[in-house]
Amino acid sequence: MNDSNDYLYSSELIDYLTPAVQIKADELARGMKSEKDLLKRIYLFVRDDIAHSNDIEADELTASASDVLCAGHGLCYAKAHLFAALCRYHKIPCALCYQRIRSGDGIVLHGLNAVWLREEQRWARLDARGNKNGINADFSMKAEKLAYEINASKGEEDVEGFFADTPASVADFLTKEWALDEARLAYPDAL
Repeated sequence: MNDSNDYLYSSELIDYLTPAVQIKADELARGMKSEKDLLKRIYLFVRDDIAHSNDIEADELTASASDVLCAGHGLCYAKAHLFAALCRYHKIPCALCYQRIRSGDGIVLHGLNAVWLREEQRWARLDARGNKNGINADFSMKAEKLAYEINASKGEEDVEGFFADTPASVADFLTKEWALDEARLAYPDAL
């Protein structure tokens, strides 16, 4: 692991220094007595209250945490930015992680997060993609309960590493100006 401080900074897409993200982060922390309780509240908010853009057939892409919060939706990558921003605002080291999963006839990247559990000195991956028929991710610090179970026989895989900032292929994809129906044909497949 890199220094956990690498996973605490604000960036263009993980923009927790914006007022909207700070207000929401403070709101989510009200009444929380432990870091684990706060993580669960953040996770459930991003998973359940922020829609996946495809699930609601949104017309536009969101990229930064503040964009996602304002629009109320994002693709998995953008939702991971919001989750990371809310965690990092509270000084919880949070990384971006990726899987290569089958979608239709091809392979695409799927974005999720990992949080550094200080007491256990290990990472725990969490996937706040949003549940729907056939996808049932859940909050767990023990066993992973991700949106997608990797099937290596179909060419799927977990991408190695924990990323402090958004890889260029994902950032370029999210910040390009196009409608979601166009974007669906161009999801990134590698970092």
